[in-house]
Amino acid sequence: MVDHERDVSLYRAAKMGRMPGDGFILTWGDRQIPFESLSGPVRDAVSGETYYLVKFTAFGFSAAVELRTQVKSYRFGSDEELATAQRLAAEALLVYGSNYNGLTYPDGENRVELNGVELRLSDFGIEGVSA
Repeated sequence: MVDHERDVSLYRAAKMGRMPGDGFILTWGDRQIPFESLSGPVRDAVSGETYYLVKFTAFGFSAAVELRTQVKSYRFGSDEELATAQRLAAEALLVYGSNYNGLTYPDGENRVELNGVELRLSDFGIEGVSA
């Protein structure tokens, strides 16, 4: 996934073995930020709706990514830089979907949890396909 306007890209660099997760590299300007995520289906207890949820399990480091790509841990200069990077990564993961196909799903079918909030494509002003 590439956003030339903001100089941001996302690359899936590692599968996490038996776990349903992946290792990614977020490139933002000259920064290369490795991170890991877990994903899977979730059923809403109230509505019964099922959707696919991604959660960060590590951000700024990933042994699996480093092993496969030599991209080392990233040290954030401030809490603001970390928050911006995580938000960029959340947006990129929603567009990525399960395999570079996130825009082919209706809004809300894929979500990314960030700081206890489940984000959807529409939270970034992006439209998925109509349900």
